[in-house]
Amino acid sequence: MMSPCIFLIFCLVSLLCSAVKQTYTSWPAYSGCVSHEIISYVYKNLRKHQRLELIGTGGGINHTIECLCMGFQIRQAVTTEEARAYLVKIMEFCIANVHDHPEWLPYFAEYPITSSSFEIDLHFLDRKGHRLPLGCVNYVNSSNSRLLYDKVSEKWTPFFLKETYEEAKAIVEAERALQEQQNSSKK
Repeated sequence: MMSPCIFLIFCLVSLLCSAVKQTYTSWPAYSGCVSHEIISYVYKNLRKHQRLELIGTGGGINHTIECLCMGFQIRQAVTTEEARAYLVKIMEFCIANVHDHPEWLPYFAEYPITSSSFEIDLHFLDRKGHRLPLGCVNYVNSSNSRLLYDKVSEKWTPFFLKETYEEAKAIVEAERALQEQQNSSKK
């Protein structure tokens, strides 16, 4: 015989589950729609602050969102430090925006959302959209919380720098703190 408390809990859970209205027939299909919604929202808001062109999207969606992938093109020559700062800023923006929308969180495979929830590719070109000169950073990839940097060279070379996302973030935060300290001492 079922106790009255268990019966009451069962009734409440059943009532809540029946009140949830899903507009899609399956969880994976809805996860795919949510991933597109997130990418559109992030790009629309990133574009307000950065000179980015979205050149590719994708992701790992197997019943839940395992990873959202976005590739951007930036028409600007950058140093390694600037490329790192771009990637960290974009990653932090993506993570913060997903956390600001709690309705998206149940569709992710892991919570809290971290840098491993996103794969970001940054392709750097000159202002006219052409290849940069030799030695310039032309590509940065963040995948599984690891960053890989590539430079323009005459022949293929392996990535010239590899670091974890946490290392990159710590470097960028230290540079920001130093910059703020220098700015405050000038006043």
